[in-house]
Amino acid sequence: MADRTTSFAKGLESDAFNQSVIDQAKRLGLSFNKAADPVQEKEQAKSSDSSKQGSSMVEKDQPRANLRPPEEIARPVDRQNFNKEWAKEGKQTDNYKDQLADQGERLKNQESKNNDSDQNKNSLSHS
Repeated sequence: MADRTTSFAKGLESDAFNQSVIDQAKRLGLSFNKAADPVQEKEQAKSSDSSKQGSSMVEKDQPRANLRPPEEIARPVDRQNFNKEWAKEGKQTDNYKDQLADQGERLKNQESKNNDSDQNKNSLSHS
């Protein structure tokens, strides 16, 4: 039993423990550079193949016709559509305000009922 150490890690003898931090950093740097070389080569080959800038979508993009009528024709129609949407939004706002007012009235009625019932309970308990 005396031969056992208190921890498995204390019994390990690894080069990592014996090397200095500088030696470890050099070794890791070399392994990193070896792993990075193929990636860098692929990127360089890709960049030399596509010396043009921009995407293929930009190359394929073509001008499109602007299918909008002249301003003097479009202005009245735009105004009419705007006014229609403006009125629709106004109605929605009014409906929302009415709903809020109704909810407020219901809450006030509920509170007054609760207060009345509390007063009735209090008057019954004092009798």
